[in-house]
Amino acid sequence: MKQKILLTIAITFCLSNQACKHKKLTEVVVPLPETTVQTAASENPADVVTNKGAYNIDKLTIKYDALEPEIAASTLKIHYAKIFVDYTNNINKITEQFKIEHKPIEEINRIMDVSNVDLCKNAGGYYNHKLFFEQFSKQKTILLDGDFKNAILTDFESFANFKNQFIASANSNIGSGWTWLIYGKDAKLHIVSTINENNPLMQNASIKGTPLLCIDLWEHAFLSQNHTNRAQYIEKVFGSINWNVVMRRYQIQNKKTSIPTPVKIEVL
Repeated sequence: MKQKILLTIAITFCLSNQACKHKKLTEVVVPLPETTVQTAASENPADVVTNKGAYNIDKLTIKYDALEPEIAASTLKIHYAKIFVDYTNNINKITEQFKIEHKPIEEINRIMDVSNVDLCKNAGGYYNHKLFFEQFSKQKTILLDGDFKNAILTDFESFANFKNQFIASANSNIGSGWTWLIYGKDAKLHIVSTINENNPLMQNASIKGTPLLCIDLWEHAFLSQNHTNRAQYIEKVFGSINWNVVMRRYQIQNKKTSIPTPVKIEVL
């Protein structure tokens, strides 16, 4: 129903060549301008949409409550359906403005002037969240194989060492930012952290490389009314990683054409 506003208009009737004799008050109903009414967001992640543009969001492969209690359903919903959507809409608008919407988002992150705060924030925010949300899985076991498994063993000696170092780095990254596993320019794996929406692709990265895995450490990723345990959130995210996605990212960087069939290995 449209809102209406009641206006009281004083209409002055004056006699010709005389002072005003009287005033009559008349009530007039005037409709307010049309407004967009936002309905409650769907509880199904598949219903989330963005504005039309060159970049879009991948469908979330888990339900909003899949990571409770460490990540509240309401928190994951806001993170995906609000934060990620906002970054997507913003980067579509900005890249169209600069006439660079035809470029891959990875290239934009690599070549852009990081002093352009608006572009840096939204190009990083979109790219980072895209990687973050596509790596979730319901699986509870760790499946690694092939070259990625060998790289983990070569660069970290064991999966347990890698996991411990990655989680420790995330826990020590105080404030808003991200922790990453990257494929470095030396063709080795590295664990690095960045602030805000920066990432290892950017020109100001202390260690440059291509992200394979990431954890969002902004408060919007884990903070809820009843839960503020950052360490538990980090453990939960790490335990929900789809390693097939990570291995595929690794193989693309390692210039491999085939994707291995995952086999279970013992993980401490």
